[in-house]
Amino acid sequence: MQESLQGKKELEESCMETIVLYPSSEIGHLISMVALGKFILHHHPSLSITILTVPPSFNTGSTAAYIPHISATVPSITLHQLSVISLELDSFPSNAAVTLKSSTGATPTSVAR
Repeated sequence: MQESLQGKKELEESCMETIVLYPSSEIGHLISMVALGKFILHHHPSLSITILTVPPSFNTGSTAAYIPHISATVPSITLHQLSVISLELDSFPSNAAVTLKSSTGATPTSVAR
């Protein structure tokens, strides 16, 4: 009986609903998204929050110290840094092809310009 209760609890935890937030890369936007995540968790503690981050394109204040601090103090908020991909834009026939490649990894063979 104990094992079935444990299994049920693990299943419920794995089915936890998650809200994913995607702020702009600047530190101010990240701070605002964390505040929104905390607000959501205050009203809906059964949810989890994932915040996707990207390296900033220019120095607007470092997120390097802020991200570990949030991870340590608010365990229901997960910060996940996306990696930067580089695309040689000249090798794509259209903007739609760039979007398709960057979002799915697929390379279209014929996309009209």
